[in-house]
Amino acid sequence: GATLHSQFQYYEVWTPPGADAIEISVTPSFGNPDLFISSNELLPSQMYYTWTSETSGSESLRIDAADPKACRSCRYYVGVLGAASSTAYTIQYTLTDTLPTLQAGLPMPAIEVKAGEYRYYRCYIDGHGTSGVTIAITIASGDADLYVSFVNEHPTKQQNQFEAEGRMSCNSVDCGNSIKQGDAIHISASDVSKFCNGPCLAYIGVYGALESTVSLLMTLDDDEAPVPLSDGVSQLAVLTHAGDYDFYTFSVGQSAEAFDVTVTPSSGDPDLYLTSNASFPDRYNWEWRSTGAAGEVVRVTLTDPDACVPCTYRIAVYAWTPNVRYSVTATSVKG
Repeated sequence: GATLHSQFQYYEVWTPPGADAIEISVTPSFGNPDLFISSNELLPSQMYYTWTSETSGSESLRIDAADPKACRSCRYYVGVLGAASSTAYTIQYTLTDTLPTLQAGLPMPAIEVKAGEYRYYRCYIDGHGTSGVTIAITIASGDADLYVSFVNEHPTKQQNQFEAEGRMSCNSVDCGNSIKQGDAIHISASDVSKFCNGPCLAYIGVYGALESTVSLLMTLDDDEAPVPLSDGVSQLAVLTHAGDYDFYTFSVGQSAEAFDVTVTPSSGDPDLYLTSNASFPDRYNWEWRSTGAAGEVVRVTLTDPDACVPCTYRIAVYAWTPNVRYSVTATSVKG
């Protein structure tokens, strides 16, 4: 950049949502630039500014997240003044991450966590989107648990908003791992929007129930709008990542006495969950389920006290393993 004597050249910097320090530096190729920054939505000047660096030669300002005048997810105005003469310079912005940051779809392998200790990470999420988020650990050795929070930067067993605490030693779907050889947390698009009003950060805690080695993966699910199932018509689908869901609806009329939902995999291991209420089911909230290893079938008899008619049932197909290819069919049984 360049500016004339006693004149400003202005820039703007959008700060991240995390507790990160930022540094802005100006290196002259000739002249003597001075640096002014404001966080109050006003352009800085020699009289009005939030931070300044006015030395002879290069300038640098570091703004820590703990600075009482710092702000998150906001705009700083940066002014470079040509002090004493015209000046040409290079301006640079540097962000210092406080936690390792996951990139969607890129695993972080070989994380070692000691028994009784935590390792912490974070990931950026677009709260305006229609995608859900799945965060999963695959356990190579030991036994680890997973915690997520949008509020607490160091989520724990005691302080979290989402958790997965499957035991490697348990073979039951209710106390064992939530995915094969690991744990996963799925945060639906509607839940994301509750916590994120725009871009935000999700914070992740990996806890060593035993000394463990794990890999960590964050994925963004495609549009989670449910797919209506037609009576007797199969729907083909793919769930790429363990811990992901597909959602469906099926409307049942007065003439039916029961209906069947069948999930037939061609690869991988899907599980099946159903509800008759307004919320979509998952591994923890359901009225009917099937969690076998070779395909799933649920029959809902409409005399069941949890059943309703006429009404729309909500269906979730869950990926217990990665790379699940399957067909799902809902079929009414007439009276």
